[in-house]
Amino acid sequence: MELKAPPADKANNRFAFKVLACAFVGIHVPLIGMLVYLYSVPGIPSTLRILFGILVLTLAAAGVTLLVLNRMMRPIQTGNKAIHAYIASWQLQPMPKHTNDELGVLFQQVEYLMFVLQKTVSERNRILDMAITSNEDFQESIRQFVLAREDAFISDDPSKMRAALEEALQTVQAKIQTATHILHTFEQPAPHAAAN
Repeated sequence: MELKAPPADKANNRFAFKVLACAFVGIHVPLIGMLVYLYSVPGIPSTLRILFGILVLTLAAAGVTLLVLNRMMRPIQTGNKAIHAYIASWQLQPMPKHTNDELGVLFQQVEYLMFVLQKTVSERNRILDMAITSNEDFQESIRQFVLAREDAFISDDPSKMRAALEEALQTVQAKIQTATHILHTFEQPAPHAAAN
């Protein structure tokens, strides 16, 4: 799965307008409802009727506002569950990104960060596996070097002693070069960090 970092300026500030619309409904429905009631009823209604009407309209507006807010919060709850599932299992979880508002862009960025973290952890594990294998190979090379040295000292032929020692030395040098390369990979910055 290859993802690209979403641009930071992609959000179009629609979430603020959604919240404003929700607040507008919650505040203005009782007021507008009361005005409609006062103009539609002949004569002047009693204070108790007016208060009761305001109470009913306020409760209705609060219910509608609560329903709208719950619907607006659904992507946040889904994203929260996806993040908790990722933390628990280290398996990438899809984030809700069906909107282009601030929440949609935020979830795209969180999903991208989860992807980058997953790639980084996988790369680190791969390098550590290489280091462990290289370390085991290095230990085996040292053991062979010691054995070759012992064989070389036992041999009476100086050219055979020299050839055995040179071969063992080349093997050890190759293992040191591999270990050095592995260490340098830890020192290099990540490709996406160098691009910024």
